[in-house]
Amino acid sequence: MLNQKFVSPFAIVCFLISFTLSQLILSLPIIYSRVAGTATYILSIYLALTMVLLIIIISKLYKPFYGIDLFTVAKYVGGNFFSKISSALYCIVFILLTTLFLREVSETMKILLFDTTSTTIISLFFTAAMIIGCSAGFEGIVRACGYIVPIAILGILITIIFSTNYWDVNRLYPLLGHGIDNILLYGFPRISTYLGFIYLFDLVNYVEKSEELNKMAFIYIGISFFLITICVLANTMAFAYPYTDSNFFALYDLAKLTNLNSFFLRSEIIYIFTLMIVAFIFIISMFYGTLNFLYKTLNIKSNVWINIAVGIIIFILSNIPNNLMEVFDYYNIINSSLVLPVTFALPFVIVGLANIKRLKNRGNYEKFISSNN
Repeated sequence: MLNQKFVSPFAIVCFLISFTLSQLILSLPIIYSRVAGTATYILSIYLALTMVLLIIIISKLYKPFYGIDLFTVAKYVGGNFFSKISSALYCIVFILLTTLFLREVSETMKILLFDTTSTTIISLFFTAAMIIGCSAGFEGIVRACGYIVPIAILGILITIIFSTNYWDVNRLYPLLGHGIDNILLYGFPRISTYLGFIYLFDLVNYVEKSEELNKMAFIYIGISFFLITICVLANTMAFAYPYTDSNFFALYDLAKLTNLNSFFLRSEIIYIFTLMIVAFIFIISMFYGTLNFLYKTLNIKSNVWINIAVGIIIFILSNIPNNLMEVFDYYNIINSSLVLPVTFALPFVIVGLANIKRLKNRGNYEKFISSNN
């Protein structure tokens, strides 16, 4: 359990932001560009406002059950079976996302840095790191984010600032990009950008007051929104559309624009370093989440051999896509069919039904609360 004497709210916010950074340093700019065209900043505003609304709603619904994890609330709603099904769905989502991220970051590292090294070898390296790293536990991972995330944010900001000489505001036209209707309709699934939302229901056990967690959530959304917006704006203004629709390594290309003579001629090393540290902390966080949900589903204690076995399974699955394009195809399929329904819709269903049951049977609710506090 997280102890707030040793893990500060700052570290918790950094932990949540790491989920945004993991997408930002890889394919997020091209995804936003394909949805919104030159209006990526409008898509960013739309998704941030949607997330704020979701946090406000879920915090009000969850308040009567605050301090109790989501799957215990699911047990209150539909018994042990519903709780196990819910945790199993979360486990499946985490396995698939960890698998795809492992392959994506391995392919990216091969293309940008280790062109003569097999993708399998790079994936094996990250697999070993996530198996070893998860042994630090949730508290250790969150604490590490408090150090790593600020460094990563600084690296991204340096990359953006150094690219300003190449910005052209005229590249933002047409201001509405592919159109507001396209942004509202096809942009909504990109709410998965704020994947840190999935961990809020674990943090209810560790943050004493709901108001404190709400504040952390809003800070997380605010900082993520700022970073996403300046990155997609920089990408749009530095590279003419439709090049942004095919630019898989937007931040890397922005970093390559920097030329400060002999002082900082190879500034893309900043991006590589940022990619490495974010990839490590994110894949460890995702693997820890996978194991956490697995153990909750099976109702067994943590075991190092199970950790290794799950890590090997993820490694094997990560080798199924033939190339980076297939990884993006799988991302799109999983995002619409599993990530959105499970990580964003299911919590609302669980707490919504729990509140209905609470209002119908007050005595049963009070008994449930007393038994879980």
